Amino acid sequence: MNQSVTFNVNGIKCGGCETTINKALQVLGGVVSVQASSQEKTVSVQFDTSLTSAEAIRDAIVTAGYPVQDHG
Repeated sequence: MNQSVTFNVNGIKCGGCETTINKALQVLGGVVSVQASSQEKTVSVQFDTSLTSAEAIRDAIVTAGYPVQDHG
């Protein structure tokens, strides 16, 4: 089953940051789509809950070097 989650990530400052986050998340199994926005300072992810979790996605964003404020 697919689910969507949006994280607030204030460290996204440019298109390069968006690309880094997209690449970091696309290697996770179960990620269907990623939309990182430097303008909105958010990362929205659609994922398959049987293959990954919001926590794993959050951890991948943090590992890529971008602190996550919260998600909803």
